[in-house]
Amino acid sequence: MISGKTTLIAHLGYPTEAFKAPMIYNPWFEQRGIDAVVVPMGVKSEDYPATLAALAALTNLRGALVTMPHKVTTLALVDKATLTARIAGACNALLKCPDGTWLGDQFDGTGFVRGAERKGRHIGGSRVFVAGCGGVGSAIAASLAAAGASAISLFDVHAASADALRDRLRTRAEQRGSAWLHRVLQRLDPNAAALIHANDLPKLVRSIEVTLAARQPRTEQWQAGRDALRGYRVLQMGLAPLTAKPMRDRLYARINDRAAAMFGRGLISETEMLRERYGDDCRSLGALGYAQAMQVLRGKSTLDAAVAAAQQGHRNYAKRQGTWFRRVDAMGWLEGFGDEAAVQEDALNRARRLIEGGTLQ
Repeated sequence: MISGKTTLIAHLGYPTEAFKAPMIYNPWFEQRGIDAVVVPMGVKSEDYPATLAALAALTNLRGALVTMPHKVTTLALVDKATLTARIAGACNALLKCPDGTWLGDQFDGTGFVRGAERKGRHIGGSRVFVAGCGGVGSAIAASLAAAGASAISLFDVHAASADALRDRLRTRAEQRGSAWLHRVLQRLDPNAAALIHANDLPKLVRSIEVTLAARQPRTEQWQAGRDALRGYRVLQMGLAPLTAKPMRDRLYARINDRAAAMFGRGLISETEMLRERYGDDCRSLGALGYAQAMQVLRGKSTLDAAVAAAQQGHRNYAKRQGTWFRRVDAMGWLEGFGDEAAVQEDALNRARRLIEGGTLQ
């Protein structure tokens, strides 16, 4: 019997014909002598924000259950939300706080995990594929991760839904630190997590992005390899100024001139502007040239010492590149520099011979 003392729980969605919550909760309340009732309320999307605001003023309303099509929309309308709801990007339950504000929660995922475990499915250590990254799918993915799933693959026919879930995870990583994101990667791709330091946020983010986009752990993609390039004849050419000392000396002289010119054309001012805009922790300011300019701005290096350090760094980088490219067996080496007419002519002749069906050298 509903009276003036009965606590109301709204069931918000549209249309209401398929609502099952009232048939589940109301008998349960009655059997246990709880003076509460779930009331189905049909609310169209265009009326939902105003309806939710009006319901907050009801003194005998305890909260609400939220179903389609309002789960995702609700997250932006509540005053506070639990961690689970924020990760899922959706709410399916609302608690009206004493001050009239709404607290949003999401137990679709928790309910799914409990139901699966009651059916004998052990989540911890399992590999899971989640099809659909909307409100319910996102909540399930979050709860599966919390339950210890060893690997979670996400798929949605709408790429934006999967991208949105990824962005929410990245936001949480920014709030809680890269170690949290490393734990997420351990569940998605344990082998990749073992290769990436917990503090290397860019690599963590990239590895998770690739895993989600391909719907396959990144390390499994590496093992599978790529299809060979078919139907083409490939011409690989590289400059080889490090193969002989006179050429190497010329290369290093050019590198030194270029590094000095970077500072002469205003690298310190550019770095100062970027530092003011993005802060000292901006990863890009650790790149060659910028890193040495930052040392000057921090008062830890003179300008001359910074130029010398940048020159040395670029020379070392060129040496590593030469070592790496010399391992490419099919590389055709051009002796000289790319702005020299003889080298340009040599490259064109090699390309002509390839096009005409001759040898690559």
